[in-house]
Amino acid sequence: MQQRQQPWPKPIKVLSVYRCQFSEYSLKTDNRQLKTENSFNSPNMKSISVLALALLTSSLAFAQQQPNDEVLNGLIRQSIQYYPQLKQQQQALSLSESRTQMAEAARKPSVSGDASYQYIWPLQRVTFEIPGLGSNAIQFAPRNNYNVGVSVSQTVYDWGKDAANIDKARTESLLSQQNVDLATHQLAYQVAQVYFSIVYLQKAITVQRAQESLVGETAKVIENRIKSGDEIDYNLVATNVRYKNVRTRIVDLQTQLDRQFILLSSLVGKDVRSTINAEAGFAWSSLVTPQDSSNVDNNWDLRLAKTRELVAEKDIQIAKAAKLPTFSFNGSTGFRNGFQPEIKEFRFNGGVGFRLSAPIYAGGRHQIQEDIARKNLQLSQYGTETASVQIHTQLEQAQSELRSTTEKLRLSETQLQEAQYGLQLANVRFQNGVITQLEIQSAQTALEEAEFQRIQYQYQQALARLELNRLIGTKIW
Repeated sequence: MQQRQQPWPKPIKVLSVYRCQFSEYSLKTDNRQLKTENSFNSPNMKSISVLALALLTSSLAFAQQQPNDEVLNGLIRQSIQYYPQLKQQQQALSLSESRTQMAEAARKPSVSGDASYQYIWPLQRVTFEIPGLGSNAIQFAPRNNYNVGVSVSQTVYDWGKDAANIDKARTESLLSQQNVDLATHQLAYQVAQVYFSIVYLQKAITVQRAQESLVGETAKVIENRIKSGDEIDYNLVATNVRYKNVRTRIVDLQTQLDRQFILLSSLVGKDVRSTINAEAGFAWSSLVTPQDSSNVDNNWDLRLAKTRELVAEKDIQIAKAAKLPTFSFNGSTGFRNGFQPEIKEFRFNGGVGFRLSAPIYAGGRHQIQEDIARKNLQLSQYGTETASVQIHTQLEQAQSELRSTTEKLRLSETQLQEAQYGLQLANVRFQNGVITQLEIQSAQTALEEAEFQRIQYQYQQALARLELNRLIGTKIW
């Protein structure tokens, strides 16, 4: 049975920030080098400067990512060995192979052993008078009849009936094998998709926890500045609201991460929480960039639809052959009584013969069956055309999504650099007392958004590549 691929979930849009620490930074503008040191006299101002500068190299946080090949390939292999639905498809394949063997057995002779007993009454006999000898009787069969023997039957020629049935059974066996391959294909890609979702959510949680720490430190700085009369309560309230929003996002992301871990564990048959670490990335060597991405001949949905057409064609051949005669051989041998003149004596006997059987009239059932088979073939052909259109549409969408996310990822790098540059400027202005704490927080937020957009585009790019490889039938297990 064909398993339909579930649509990929949309990435979760979350604002994020990484945290790292610097004691100094460099800023280039108008071909001049501006170097600023964190040398504030006030401890509060120094803390604020460190927190602001913590965002400058946030892009390095996930620069070193562990390859996915070993972990992800291992998870896929485990899921293929464990998943019960795949075992169900494999059992269906075994059943289909047995049906093929049954169809092939029709060409072999059928031998059976028989033993029977029959008691007859009244006796079949004729009584007549013979002059000088008196009354006599001839008995045609004994009262107790015994028969033990072996019979054999073999089809000599059936005008293609057995061949049509065997071809259909073999094609159905091929269909079952393709169902197994399709289920394996979909399971492997589902595991990969859930894996990338987990990687994405882990990175998002790491980002939000870093932001939580940053906002918490900022709140402490504002509290100290309020005590010294350099800050107002409104800024502290706004920072606390921002802190609670971050906490809420962490809870939501953690819930989604738990669900993905539960789903992946159900696919592989064991707890995988300790398998995927935070350093995992979106790169995977099993995903390829095809030279000709318009070739969908290896798409399993399309291959399955074409095989269904072949099964429907075999049904037409069987319907046509049902109108043809059958020529067979029959033979038997054994021991029985009832032979004249000693009807009670057991004797060895045997016989051979041929039989020709041909349908003459069946109320039009053969024609109706052939018409049904032809309509079923048309239905399968329309199904193949529908699958082809859908696959090409999905392929174009995947290609468009891949191009879009690749371009967005490239632009996000520029946006990230600009956000870092903007935060550097804001920090300089804040040191000089030109802007407020909330304004520097706005610069931090801009960098947070740029950082998270890059992670989100990496995730979307991985899903687009995964979908593209699924559609062209790339084997990743």
